[in-house]
Amino acid sequence: MAKTREIMKKLKEARPDWELSIREKDLVNGGVKVGLNVALPEESASRMFYCEETGKTNEDIVEEIIRAVENGDPFPADEILHSISSWDNVKEKVCVMLINMSSNKKLLEKLPHTKFLDLAVTYYFPVAFEEFSIAHVNYSHMNAWGITVDELHAAALANTPKVVGEEKLDIGRIFPMMHTDEGEADLYALTNPRHLYGAAALLYPERFGDKPAWVLPSSIHEVLLLKNPKKEEAGALSEMVCTVNKTCVAPEEVLADHPYYWDGKELKIA
Repeated sequence: MAKTREIMKKLKEARPDWELSIREKDLVNGGVKVGLNVALPEESASRMFYCEETGKTNEDIVEEIIRAVENGDPFPADEILHSISSWDNVKEKVCVMLINMSSNKKLLEKLPHTKFLDLAVTYYFPVAFEEFSIAHVNYSHMNAWGITVDELHAAALANTPKVVGEEKLDIGRIFPMMHTDEGEADLYALTNPRHLYGAAALLYPERFGDKPAWVLPSSIHEVLLLKNPKKEEAGALSEMVCTVNKTCVAPEEVLADHPYYWDGKELKIA
């Protein structure tokens, strides 16, 4: 936060009429991201800049913020506020996101959610003015729209495949040894074309097929479907998931520390 405070001080000297404040954004799994909020007197919405981990000098960051605000495209605040002002404007855009239930108790106090196994289904909508920037649906949104969590869940579940799409990647293209004698890969990645929040595939059992499989929570962005499961693999797979989470996955992107089992009809915690 010290870096952001120093940048705010320099920016205030350069643009004294701007309204500046430091805000903290709660991340998935208990993380916090510090941002510099910039509001102009003539605008009804503000911009947020994240400065802590850019690797750039404070002077360069100040110059970049000034250029972004003064020379960038006009900030469509009225358009954004209108787009989220009513349920009719949002009901075909909201999508589902899966996060870990026990690791996000504080965050889930602010977000409407639905329990799914040991996970929480939360909701978001893409913000149109930036490439797939998203806003989480919070209780203030839901209350303003006059809807229930059940209504929100049903709409988001129906929308997600249409809004963000679906993608099934054959890991055998990368690792040919994963193919069976019949030519079918043993391992697939289920996600979406953007590779963002693709672990929502867990909510669409038709994507697993009708045969048993292990489902490995790679991250909040994808899951792995391992066919031809063997019961004796459970312990080794759990250990592998834990190791990958600790060494390869950003803390805010961890979904779960154990595999799931698809028996051909129902998904269960392994």
